[in-house]
Amino acid sequence: MASKTIAKVTAVEPTEVLVLNSTDFQRILTDNPALASKLWRNLALDFKRRIAITTDLVDFYADLSQVLRDNPNVAPILLGV
Repeated sequence: MASKTIAKVTAVEPTEVLVLNSTDFQRILTDNPALASKLWRNLALDFKRRIAITTDLVDFYADLSQVLRDNPNVAPILLGV
């Protein structure tokens, strides 16, 4: 089942836009293995970066949650209530 991806952009100057359907995109990647390799590598690096950021956030909130459980009297200070 294919999903439709939509992007919204605003150009700051006159711009030409290329619409590339999935079939043509796949053909370009098949015909250009070096391009495909770079594309997938960059996507993997971006996913790695996003996962690292998410992991850091989860760790931060887990630590905060533990501090609040261990010290309920500091909740008003930390949460500004």
